[in-house]
Amino acid sequence: MKQVIPYSISFVGFEKELISYPLISQNVEKIEKMFLLFSSNSKSVKTYEDVKIDIENKYNIIVEGIMCHDILDFYVNFFQVGKIKDEHGLPVWVNLSSGPSPAINSLFYSFISDNVTYVFVIREEKTCYSFSTTLLEKFRKNMPSLLELLNKLTSEKHLTIPDIMNLRKTSQSTVSRDLSILSNLGFISFQGAGRGNQKKEFFLSERGIKISRLLFDFDEKKVL
Repeated sequence: MKQVIPYSISFVGFEKELISYPLISQNVEKIEKMFLLFSSNSKSVKTYEDVKIDIENKYNIIVEGIMCHDILDFYVNFFQVGKIKDEHGLPVWVNLSSGPSPAINSLFYSFISDNVTYVFVIREEKTCYSFSTTLLEKFRKNMPSLLELLNKLTSEKHLTIPDIMNLRKTSQSTVSRDLSILSNLGFISFQGAGRGNQKKEFFLSERGIKISRLLFDFDEKKVL
């Protein structure tokens, strides 16, 4: 029988902060247990031991460590994570910030079809971002329309819903759907208010600006 206890799961790299930082983030749900998967590498073991003491003492969270047979093998990790999933049900959130790439990829693909939340820490910004697999699927399904809207917001400073409808020659329901997805992903922000959101002005967030730099012919002065 599956144990119903709110838990998270993460691989252990060499940086403690990437594992513990989500616990103080306002964007992440509370948990009671954390599974940490680590390798036999002495530095990984030491990081695990330090993190376990820190988290159990500071946050009163149970930490269970599991030594991986081969942390650089995607399939070994995938089935190791699957065993935890089978025994304990779905995690509240999955930390994609820590560990080598094959380990992080195995976490991502282990839960891609489930309704869970992924979190990742941007060390330089001391920020923890989160997004659900459901939201990720909505983004994938509507990507052409969403990228078109991002491109419009890249070339304009602020746009209202009527502005976007006029520029894209599309319905209000489509525009509202796309704005909702991009807002939930943290790609856009808005200011102002109004009945039916008609007077809200939407613009690129800091994350949206970074994405636009990668995708489009981007003039940052236009949106700042």
